[in-house]
Amino acid sequence: MGILYGILVALLLLYLLFPILIRLLSAWPPAFIERRAQRHQVFERVQAAGGWQSLQQDCATLIAQNRGTYFFWLSGNTNPLPSSIAALKPREVRFGGGQPEVIHIKVFGRRSTDGHQPPYFGLQLVSGAGADSYSPKDMRFEVVTNNVYVVYH
Repeated sequence: MGILYGILVALLLLYLLFPILIRLLSAWPPAFIERRAQRHQVFERVQAAGGWQSLQQDCATLIAQNRGTYFFWLSGNTNPLPSSIAALKPREVRFGGGQPEVIHIKVFGRRSTDGHQPPYFGLQLVSGAGADSYSPKDMRFEVVTNNVYVVYH
């Protein structure tokens, strides 16, 4: 009778703890581990594309070609991006008018239906008047080099 009672209690605990276990498994990996892997991948892609200088030059070219407009590019768009930006395999590239000119390159982060949403991770490249006093808003950020920021949630 004691063994049956033990099995019943174990099943009851499993029933009660199962939703918590599922929630923990769907949240894996934790954001800080995922962010470290994302940072590593982005830095490798930048180096393979010619480095930060090449990326800054291509961003300046993109701004010059689309000056005065709101530029928005999504993954799957048929319009080509400059080579070093394309090498990042971005999900989204956007910038709008105004000073300073800020190009937002979203590399990771997309809504997911499986319960786990990869956190946002991208780059912001800044140029123009006021670039030296710019800092990203509403996000965590790290300065990579002059006017280049890694941004994430």
